[in-house]
Order: sequence, then structure tokens, then C-alpha cells
Amino acid sequence: MQFRSLIAGFVVAATAVATVSATSAIDADLAIKVAGEARSLWHAHVATVGDYAVAVANDNKALAQAIQPHALEVSPNMTQWLSNWYGDKEESLSKFKTLFSDHIVTLAAIVDATKAKEGDKVAELKKKLTEGGKQLAAVIETLNPEAYPKDVVFALLSEHENLAVAAGAALIAQEWEAGYATHLAGFEQSKQVADALAKGVFVKLSNATAAAVAQQVNTPVSAALSSTANTRWVAAPSLVAIVAMLL
Repeated sequence: MQFRSLIAGFVVAATAVATVSATSAIDADLAIKVAGEARSLWHAHVATVGDYAVAVANDNKALAQAIQPHALEVSPNMTQWLSNWYGDKEESLSKFKTLFSDHIVTLAAIVDATKAKEGDKVAELKKKLTEGGKQLAAVIETLNPEAYPKDVVFALLSEHENLAVAAGAALIAQEWEAGYATHLAGFEQSKQVADALAKGVFVKLSNATAAAVAQQVNTPVSAALSSTANTRWVAAPSLVAIVAMLL
């Protein structure tokens, strides 16, 4: 089973936007780009974690070792994506990168401990995963408190973690059908996490646009003429409607 190949089946850019509630006056192409990139990153995370579990379940140490760097590279990639929109939050971004790397390593460690039938170690690692999720949620909130309340983010992360751990456990037990189904559920749930992050970017861009428009409204006409001569504000139609036209 090659879970990574599932990504190719998703029309990420279009379907992501269709389920993100975005009513702001931002460029439609940019909205599709933001949502599509967020989903691609989260899909890559779920895929590589699933790939690692399959390798361990089949005692393929070489494959597991080959997957590890690809699983870990999701952390800097996701941090880079966030920095495109929250570049002024350097401390928070640095903490996010460290915590998300720990998140990936802990998920892999749970898979290893489950395979080794080390129940006590699995229990401790699950506690660590939960605590790390709380810390991640708190850091993500600092990027955009209006859009990312930590309680909501933590709930999404907890569901993601529970699905990843359950899928790994089923695969290691060679309960292939259950493991595959849970893994697919993890893919679906990852869309919710990605869309929540994308929506926060929409809120940020919408607020910035509204502030700029307000500033222009309050600018005397004589002063505004030169500054707006080459400016065109684009009010994006409903993103759901855009997707409908694309399909």
C-alpha cells in the first residue's frame, strides 16, 4: 500500500476552496493558492506518517529509514508556508517548527513502541503527544489570535493525533482494512486542519484589505488621485462559485 499516491487523486486547489468559508475581498487566485498549499502540506504529513507505519508493520527497516527525512521535512515546509503570511512572528514560527518536528518524531516513536509491544512506553509517548499538541495550539494562536483560538486548534490537533495513532496501531496488528480506513479518515480530517489555517490567512488578508480601503476613503480626493491611479481593487466572488465554474 502506497498511501502517498493517494494525494495524486485529490484536486487540491479547487476542492479546498469549496469548503473554506471565505467571504473576504481577496483575489480569487490567491485564495485558491493559499487553501491548496495548506492542504498539500497536511496531506504530505499524513501520508508520510502512514508510510512509516506501513514500513514498520512490514519489518522493512530500510524503507522506514528512507521515509524518515521526508516525514521530517514537512515541519520546515509548513513553517515556511506560515512565514509567508506571518513573517513578523519570528519567535512563534521558530517555536512552531520545533514543536511540529517533535510532533512528527513522537508519532514515529509511538509506531516503533507499538511494534515492540512496549505498552508503558506507548502510554508515556501518548501523554507527550497530547502535551505537545497543547503547546502547538498555544503557539499557533499567537500567529493570529482572532482566527486561531487555541482550544479550537487543540481539538483539531487532538483528532489528527488520535487518528494517526489508531491507524498505526491497526496496521502494525496487520488489520489492513481497518488501518487503511482509519488512514483515509486521517486524510479527510487533515482537510479541516488545513482549511482552518487557510481561513486564518483569509481573515488576515481581508482585514488588511479593509484597512487599506478605509484609509483611502478617509484620504482627500486630491491626495488620493495619484496614489490610486494604478490601483485596482478586486472583489472576489464566492469561492464556492469559483470552484463550480472550474469543475
